[in-house]
Amino acid sequence: MMLDLKGEVNAGYEIVTQGEQSVVGYTRGKDEWVAWNYSIRDGEVEYYWGRYGTREYVYGCFNKKENGQYSGN
Repeated sequence: MMLDLKGEVNAGYEIVTQGEQSVVGYTRGKDEWVAWNYSIRDGEVEYYWGRYGTREYVYGCFNKKENGQYSGN
């Protein structure tokens, strides 16, 4: 069973979208976005390989991450 990460906060970013292997986070009031890969081990979530930028850029990275593609420029 997958943990529901929406609403969780990591490094000041609230998780607003969750996929099978990545998430999108948003910092309210600053309009800052991130797409992270994540893994869950023993109930603990680890976020890594973040891509930071505009909403459009981050959602593009999120989609690439979910499709197993490199999420760089």
